[in-house]
Amino acid sequence: MKRKWLLGVVVGIAGSVGLFCGSAGAVFPGKNGVIAFQADASGHYEIFTMRSNGADVRQLTHTAASVSNLTPDYSMGGKTMLFSSDRNGHFEVYVMSAAGSRVRRLTNSSATVSNFQPQFFPSGRQIVFLSDRTGHNEVYIMRADGSHVRQLTHTAISVNNFVRRLARS
Repeated sequence: MKRKWLLGVVVGIAGSVGLFCGSAGAVFPGKNGVIAFQADASGHYEIFTMRSNGADVRQLTHTAASVSNLTPDYSMGGKTMLFSSDRNGHFEVYVMSAAGSRVRRLTNSSATVSNFQPQFFPSGRQIVFLSDRTGHNEVYIMRADGSHVRQLTHTAISVNNFVRRLARS
């Protein structure tokens, strides 16, 4: 069965809009039916998984209290997961196995730049994400291994771009 996936880029006027809202955020289940989510149950954000009935909650990331791990996204095959983390002092894009092992940083920006909200393309070959390397949020794309980063949007400083998944079936 072919999955349809729609990616929306919402362009909004700059303001004091938070990057991440609420105390928890979830992502569509992986191929194995497991839901990935971020929660601040321990006083800071970590990535967790659970079954659709709420059972088998597992913490995948284990970082210091000053670190936030956010916006998990499963690959279409459900074997790997993207997320954002500020474990190096600013937000970068990371990938790990769906079980939480083999964590690897994909972006490597200066300390004044944040890369966040990564999402796999359905093919799994590319990743779309946001970065503020131009001074405000712009949409970027890169290969799944972190190479060949390209800026997709080129908007005025008064405009911020936000990537949202609208539908996945």
